[in-house]
Amino acid sequence: MKILFLNVDGVLWSLRSIEAREALNVETTIDTLVARVDSLAISLIRLLCRDTGAQIVLSSIWRHRVPLLEVAYALGLPMVGATPSGKAIMKEDVGIYVRIVGDTRGKEIEAWIANHESYGTPRVKYAIVDSEHEEILLTQRSRFVKTDADNGLLLEDYRRLRRLLA
Repeated sequence: MKILFLNVDGVLWSLRSIEAREALNVETTIDTLVARVDSLAISLIRLLCRDTGAQIVLSSIWRHRVPLLEVAYALGLPMVGATPSGKAIMKEDVGIYVRIVGDTRGKEIEAWIANHESYGTPRVKYAIVDSEHEEILLTQRSRFVKTDADNGLLLEDYRRLRRLLA
């Protein structure tokens, strides 16, 4: 089983793509979230999944914003789930969800892998792509590709992910 743990902000959404589409200025719906996705980045993720057979597990706070199946369908991604959580709170002053202190993306990824390997499934071969490395566990760093939040997923990031999932 090949899994790509995908964060959206800073990977599929870059500051560049958000600023380019800032004129939308409408409420957060699946359509507006998808409209702000960087078309190059999503194309590279689709290509990665097609060429490696990897499936997506959403490790993004997006999993609290819109239904997972809607995200998968709207983005055309082979999404099989999301990392466990349930501990996110809305920060009304900025209008975004944040993780409660103590939960880290790395621990959520570790829990997802442990849960799926414990049922006799083949060992999970994985890669993690995110624009922030602080929440990634030391044991996961060799499977981690850090993107630049200003530009999102680039060709060199795709190549590193492809090597990890080959």
